[in-house]
Amino acid sequence: MSDEQLSKTILNRINTVMSFQENMFGKRIRWFFSFGTLLEYIADRTFTLNFDIDIGVFYGECDAEKMTKGFEGFGYEVKSVLLHDVDRKPLNIQFRPTGEVIAGSPHIDVYFWIKSKNKYYHTYDINREGKKIPKRYVFKGIQAEWIEPDKRDVEHYRKSGIETSQVLDERGIWHYDIFGDHNEYTFAVPFKYGTLLDEWYPGWRFRQHYKGQSKSQWIRDVKSCGEL
Repeated sequence: MSDEQLSKTILNRINTVMSFQENMFGKRIRWFFSFGTLLEYIADRTFTLNFDIDIGVFYGECDAEKMTKGFEGFGYEVKSVLLHDVDRKPLNIQFRPTGEVIAGSPHIDVYFWIKSKNKYYHTYDINREGKKIPKRYVFKGIQAEWIEPDKRDVEHYRKSGIETSQVLDERGIWHYDIFGDHNEYTFAVPFKYGTLLDEWYPGWRFRQHYKGQSKSQWIRDVKSCGEL
């Protein structure tokens, strides 16, 4: 299998798993590629599998157990989980590829964005404690409207033209073509992706490969998630 074929296979598996995820009301969840995966696509329009694959979902909206079963059905297993210390729900899950076709490909990191006031925060095992519930959590924040836009803003863009309405869904997620125009492969992008990249990777437009950790001007270092 060529590198491009493998990329297409993995992207198709991710899109399939995530498209079947529903919230408590039976509606499709909001999800999008983020961090380095988003940077690579926006900068180069590629999905090369050179780095771990980053996915964002909304805390409390995604059924982690159902999502896990979906990825397991496509040859992945859970490598690590970071849990909320109060309600024990996942904040980050990392999946390791073990299937015959995908073994050796990048891990998938799913980040559950949790809202506090007008910010959304994500976290992972930043201090490498190797525990489901760490001694301390380090949360990095963004402005809420960057990934959860006002419905009026979404409608404004969707009504601006036929092409826009085809790639921007009613929830504020862009679905752009990848591997050529008008084929079965699409790439899920958060609403204000340029602003997000400016926050996470300052100067990203002038870097061919940005390998640093994502940055944020809103950092919360807490002992308990209840402090958010």
